[in-house]
Amino acid sequence: MHESVSATGVAVECMTLWLERDHEARLNAARHIGGLVNDPDGPGAVRIIIGLLDLNMGMLVELMTEREVPPDDMLQAARDCLRDFSPRLPG
Repeated sequence: MHESVSATGVAVECMTLWLERDHEARLNAARHIGGLVNDPDGPGAVRIIIGLLDLNMGMLVELMTEREVPPDDMLQAARDCLRDFSPRLPG
């Protein structure tokens, strides 16, 4: 399996676990992700981050497609979306 595909698969796993709303489930997700980061045979932090970036890029492309953004304008529209979203993040 290609390394970036594997990293994205791990990112999907992490995101799926993180989406749990229950406090205990969220703690278990954090423990699992910490284990992936610290396991010498695991993907490690860098591959997890790369996978999360790949996953986010894919999700942004999906969003831009749903918004019917022309392919040539997608990168700028995605940047605009992130710029607009950033101020709404908790400080």
